[in-house]
Amino acid sequence: MMMRAFRSNKVVIAILLLLVAGAAGTLFAANHAPAQKIDTQRAVVDVITSTAQMVNVPEVLTAVGHMRAIQSVDLSFDVSGHITKIIAQSGHRVNKGDPIAQLDDQSDAAQLTSLQADYNLAKSTYDRTLKLKQYGGVSAQQLDQNNAAMVAAQAAVQQQQVLISEKTLVAPFSGVLGDFQYSEGAYVAAGTSIVQLVQEAPLMVEYSVSTDQRSRLEVGQDVSVVSGAYPDKTFHGILNYISPDVDRATGTLLLQAKVDNDDYLLLPGMFVNVTQTLNQNRQLLMIPDIALMTDIQGQYVYQVTGNNVEKVYVKVGLIVRDLAEIKSGLSAGDTVVVAGQQKLMAGDGVNVIDTQVIVTPKVTTVVPVVHS
Repeated sequence: MMMRAFRSNKVVIAILLLLVAGAAGTLFAANHAPAQKIDTQRAVVDVITSTAQMVNVPEVLTAVGHMRAIQSVDLSFDVSGHITKIIAQSGHRVNKGDPIAQLDDQSDAAQLTSLQADYNLAKSTYDRTLKLKQYGGVSAQQLDQNNAAMVAAQAAVQQQQVLISEKTLVAPFSGVLGDFQYSEGAYVAAGTSIVQLVQEAPLMVEYSVSTDQRSRLEVGQDVSVVSGAYPDKTFHGILNYISPDVDRATGTLLLQAKVDNDDYLLLPGMFVNVTQTLNQNRQLLMIPDIALMTDIQGQYVYQVTGNNVEKVYVKVGLIVRDLAEIKSGLSAGDTVVVAGQQKLMAGDGVNVIDTQVIVTPKVTTVVPVVHS
């Protein structure tokens, strides 16, 4: 019995020794086996880049304005009479000095003929008296009287000519006519409006700006105007008036600019968008706005350094025609990724397949970026 127990214990001990030896061998093998290499390198990303650079972006202010005629007048005769002829037509353009309408002047013309005859006689009399005076045939007093009669006759002729000229209505400046208020045959009193004449070119645009812009305003600054009727056409002008006082109701300054309108497209009364240039030579650090990315910390770009990229947070200013002003975070000459950045992480390798060149914007539409 004791012999069997001894044999059983011996078997158990042998099994335990085998298990310990196996575990030790496994541990030894694990400690001395060659380590496996884990490849943590990411693939190189193809990107397109651009370079931050100083760009001339004129400083401007914008406003809504309305067009006005520089000259507009209701035309009327200075004398009374019947209209015998409407020479021009409603809505037609006329040049300065063109006849527009005519009053009856037949009796005035007949009177002018009589006065002209009186003048011719007075002049002949004076000329004969002047010759006789050389020979002592007339007195100096007679010569003076004949000269006075000639001058009076000449003045009467000129006065009648003025009266006749007042019966022809002429354009005081070039412009377009409105609708005639009277027709041929109508009797009109002196000073009665016959038709309106409006100057079409140039025109004036009126607009208001905040008073805090006053120190930056100067007569002679460039102004551009765009109308909703012609969104693809820009009209150019010059600031020529700054109000000397502030509108109490709105707290704004009234400005006026003279605008070219040689093709007569703009009309008085039109509302337009006005852009006034304050500083023509403002230099800003710009990058393409498509380079900008946003996360919870703000806006950032991927800057290329060597063959890798790093994440750089930037402060953005103005947005000008697909370009973004960088106020801080980058310097002129820094390279940023503008395409392919969605696949990037800080430290990634990049392969630049193309580089975009910044083109200075021709239009000075500026959008301010509001930072919270």
